[in-house]
Amino acid sequence: ALAILVVPGIDIHFLTLPSFQMLGAFWIVTVAGLMALQAWRGNGEARVIVGLLVLTAAAIINHLFLPTRVIGGVVVLQAAFALVILWVAVVMANRYTGMFQNLEQQVAKRTADLRQTNRDLEKALAARSQFLANMSHELRTPMNAILGLTGLSLKTDLSEQQRDYLTTVDRSAQGLMGIIESILDFSDLQSGKMELAAEPFSLRALLEQQGAMAGPAASEKGLDFHCEVADDVPDWLLGDARRLGQLLAIFISNGIKFTDAGAVTLSVTSLGAKDTAARLRFDTSDTGPGIAEDQRAALYDGFFQADESHTREHGGTGLGLAIAHKLTQLMGTEIQLESAGGRGSTFSFELQLPLTEAPAIPEAAPAPPLAEGPRDLTPIQGARILLVDDSDINLQVAGELLRQARMYVDTAENGAEAADKVLAGAYDCVLM
Repeated sequence: ALAILVVPGIDIHFLTLPSFQMLGAFWIVTVAGLMALQAWRGNGEARVIVGLLVLTAAAIINHLFLPTRVIGGVVVLQAAFALVILWVAVVMANRYTGMFQNLEQQVAKRTADLRQTNRDLEKALAARSQFLANMSHELRTPMNAILGLTGLSLKTDLSEQQRDYLTTVDRSAQGLMGIIESILDFSDLQSGKMELAAEPFSLRALLEQQGAMAGPAASEKGLDFHCEVADDVPDWLLGDARRLGQLLAIFISNGIKFTDAGAVTLSVTSLGAKDTAARLRFDTSDTGPGIAEDQRAALYDGFFQADESHTREHGGTGLGLAIAHKLTQLMGTEIQLESAGGRGSTFSFELQLPLTEAPAIPEAAPAPPLAEGPRDLTPIQGARILLVDDSDINLQVAGELLRQARMYVDTAENGAEAADKVLAGAYDCVLM
């Protein structure tokens, strides 16, 4: 090709065949040299190829230059050449077979490694779940003691300074308890261990509880809280009232937390009801700063807050919306967000819940919220109560609360002791 470009007028047909013949001869000599080098290094396959090449070369020399056939004629030459090609094919097949076998071994090894990694991950997740289950009890027990004993102390005669100190302790302990509950709930949702109950509940009673809890917090910030329920929304439904209340509380508390002026509104509307089920829409709106478009992708990630400055100003772990996102998925729905910068936010979700009748026994209805005031326990004063718990602190706190309500309290530390005391004495109620 270089000669054609450099020398003008050269005959391409004159150079093509001789050039390829020379190139072929050069390639054969090069391969033979490489094979000879490999044979000299002890490669058995190369030695066979070199031997066949030597036989082929001898047959060619015998055919071209010697008058008599020492090795053989054209047949021997063709046979030798065919054997060279056959042996090269066998060597290449063995090489490729070895490569495939090596690849299969690597795939099998990596598959085994992945399986072992999955087993290790499952063990780690099981260990984490067990750790959190143990820590759930270990954390809740002292926190309940702190809250219980602080509440009891606040009912005693205290100086103004002591009452201020204990009130601060009580609020801090409640905040810490909320963080602990959030972390444990988030862990249960991630591991798929949380299950939804299916029990009759009054939706309006649940919403009244939300209002009783959110009202004081909103008033402290100078905000209005509104709860609006459409007339066609049914009251008695079948579902998990606790988790639905938790979901609504997350949206409401976030609205109050990040809103400095205006109002937070919870509204419930009906999207249609059949004979057995109703589809409801829950909207929680606020007049806060809103959420920018570029912050929404990570909004439901754990420990994330849209504006990190609010973490220092308002506190919180950033788990609220992550838990809400997991809860809505568990309920078979999803969160819808409408928000604009400076115009507030609206978090919405839809639920289809079976309809049910109000229980015949009034006591089955949800208890009134604590915010409405202490319940009248006068009718059960003097009752004999057996209190059973394996924690001395829980026995102390619960026992003191019952004694303050003018009840006679006996305690047991385990089921066997409780059974003996029930058989030996008469109790109006056993609390375990």
